[in-house]
This record gives sequence, structure tokens and C-alpha cells, in this order.
Amino acid sequence: MNNELGVRDGRIWGRPNVNLTPDVLAELGAVLGTVIGEGSLVVTARDYYPPSRMLKRAFSSGLMSTGITVIDFHGATTPELAFAIKRFGAKCGIQFTVSPYGEDTINVKFIDSNTAMFSRDKINNILELHRRRRIVRSLPYRIGWVSYAEYIHDIYVASVSGYLDTSVIRNFHPQVVVDHNFGPSDIIIPELYSNMGVDLISINAHRPPPRRGVRHLPPLKSLKRLSDITLASDSLMGVALCSDATRTLFIDEQGKIIDPDTITAIFLRSLPDGSTIVVSPFVSERVDIYASKRRIRVYRTRSITSDIPRYIRRLRAVFGYSGRCEYIFPQFSYTPDANLAIGKMLEILGYLDVKLSHLVSEIPKLPVYEEKIKIEEKYLQRVIDNLFEADEKSVSTINGIKKIVNNQVVYVKVLDNLDGLKVGVEKPTNASIDAVKRVTEEIERVLENIVR
Repeated sequence: MNNELGVRDGRIWGRPNVNLTPDVLAELGAVLGTVIGEGSLVVTARDYYPPSRMLKRAFSSGLMSTGITVIDFHGATTPELAFAIKRFGAKCGIQFTVSPYGEDTINVKFIDSNTAMFSRDKINNILELHRRRRIVRSLPYRIGWVSYAEYIHDIYVASVSGYLDTSVIRNFHPQVVVDHNFGPSDIIIPELYSNMGVDLISINAHRPPPRRGVRHLPPLKSLKRLSDITLASDSLMGVALCSDATRTLFIDEQGKIIDPDTITAIFLRSLPDGSTIVVSPFVSERVDIYASKRRIRVYRTRSITSDIPRYIRRLRAVFGYSGRCEYIFPQFSYTPDANLAIGKMLEILGYLDVKLSHLVSEIPKLPVYEEKIKIEEKYLQRVIDNLFEADEKSVSTINGIKKIVNNQVVYVKVLDNLDGLKVGVEKPTNASIDAVKRVTEEIERVLENIVR
């Protein structure tokens, strides 16, 4: 069995008690403490999955052994952790959460003092120092301390509420259905929505059921249930969160899942004319077309999506989007924040006094080429997971993935009735149609192996 730690999108990931063991995490914590220096402050948080708690405590002991003071937020979302880094003047923050790279795997996220994810180079440097056992332990009387910031949730909620125009949202008095995906967003969203005057319907707002696989992203069955509840309850919209509340998928009042690139274009309504945004190579040209109407410059990165915050700082951009349901509002934080994204969408809908489907209809369409593949519902999730895990250059859109094949962006989306997939490209050419056919053949091979 391969015990090497995985590195993807600027994160370390692995399987608890296989390659992510408590002793390995304690050493990684000591390596980070050695790098940032004795006497520094680090904040830590986790989701509700028991291995995340185990590994966070081990990592914290390693930090303490090098003289680091740790402020522990226990169960908290990644946006809260990023907010706390600046609030407490910490050198960095570490989040432990279920990984999207496989069921029951864990992500270790490193966030710097500017609230941006560590670069791949920084992560690789930590792993190299860990391999060489380059650790400087503190003298006994200089060992660090751990404390708990009891009111971080309240402070974060107050700050998000202050960033938004809550009076507009309150006058609009919307109703929203939220799938928390068993994550710690259940602590903050009720209070945040109370401040905004939003009627809330929560699902999966509790700790993960024991002895059952846990996922970073909501499973397809949960998305279908969320869609049905949104429509049946006559809610303004539904939103599905990942386990650490960095990603969100929007569903309109008709129960339809909205393409994340379309949501990105809608967010441009709230940005000043002539501003700059940063997006990944996976983002649709529909965003560029809509941005040109507002004289908004769209800058596309060439590197991994976790580098987007660095480009935002360099270009003084006012918005960022990774292509994987992560929206960044840098005036608040360089970390993607699903809570803030939902609030901004409610703010836009409140200002305009319209339904989400109305704004979706205004976004320009492009010609597409698509192929559909019939797949039994019981195999659908595994096919999507296998495609994503096998290709490090792909990104997950919660209800599908995007891949780059021969320099063509190919999307794979789940059909609304969960009976198959559609594979397609925008502005089809001979090269992009060939890329679609290659992905279709790959899906058929994956399905054959699963059924076998």
C-alpha cells in the first residue's frame, strides 16, 4: 500500500490511520512550527468527522513542541478560520476536513497570514523538511499553549452581516433551503440568517451518522432531495454546501441546479464597472461576454486554482472564482466563503426584487455540443468520483466535473433525473468534439470496470 501523502490543489490529503497517522501529523505540526518560529501563533479548526478531530489534536501537539501557541476553534468552517487568522494576527491557520479526493479521506489545508492557501511550493517544502526530519523542539519551559476562542462564531457572523446590506435582504424576506452536508456551518448559518431576516430550512444539519462514509461534497441523492424540497417549500432558492463551507451549489426557485459559471456571471452585477476579476482556465466564456458589458476585465490563471488569491492580490482584483463552486470576495477574505456567497446572492436578488431564474435567463448562451450516456443511478456517483480522482487536472463542480483534454475544457454533468451523464463543450470545433468523444470513451471504460 502506498503510504506517500497526497498533494493536490495546495492541500495535503490522505487516509486516516493509513498514511495520515497521528504520529505523522504530530511531526508535520512540528515541521510547520520550526518553519514559522517559536513564539508564533497558529489557529486550527476541523469539521465534525472524528478522524479530523484526532488528526488536529496530533498536529497541535507537534506545534506545541516547537513553542507555538495554538488557538483551537474546535468545529468551525474554513471561512471562519480564515477570518480568525487576521482577527488574532496568526502566522497561519490549519483546517482538517473531509477530502474531495476519496470517501473517508482527510484534507489538511494550510492558510497563510493573508488568508490565502499555501502555494504548492510551500507545501512541498514542508513535506521535504518532514522527510528529512528537520525539526527544532523547544525547551520544556517554552512549550506552547492551547486555548479556545469561545466567541469566534459570533464575531464571524457579525462581520459577515456587516459586510452585507442586510436591510435589503430583510425587506425582501426570502426563504432558503440549506444542505449543510453534516458540516459545522450548522453553528453559524441559523444566527447569520436570523440577522438577515431569512427564513431557513436546514437539512443534514447534524454530525455525520456513525459508521457511514462521509463526503466533502454533497452526494447526488442529497442534491436531488434539496431540489425537491426547494420546489415543494416555495423557497427563493436552495444551496448545497461542502463540509467546510468553502463551496456552494445554487438551486433556483424552480428546483433547477444552476451552473456555477452562470452564478459567477450574476455576481458581476455587484462589482464596479472597470474592475478586474480572476478566474481559472475552467470557466466558461459566457462570463467574459457578460463581463465585457460592464467593462470588467477577466484575468485567467494558468496554474492550479489554489493560486487564484495570489493573482487577486497582484492584480488588485475584486472577485475570484476557481471553477469549482468557490467564490472569493477579497475585501472580506482571500479564502472562498460559501456563507458570504449566499449572502451576496440574496443581496443582489433583494436589490433587484427578482427570482434567481430571471437572472439566469439574462446570462448569454453559447452553442454547445453534448453527448449523453445512460447510467444506472446506483453507479452514477462512483463514475463521477473515479473520473475526478484519476485526473489531478480536473475540478469538481459538485454535480459533475470539468476536465482539460487537448487544451479543450470538457464538462461532465449529471442529468437532472439521475439516470446518466452529459458530456459537452461550448463553441464546438473538430478538436473539442474529439475531446468530448475521448471523455465519453473514458466514462464507458470506468463504468465497465465498476459494473464488472
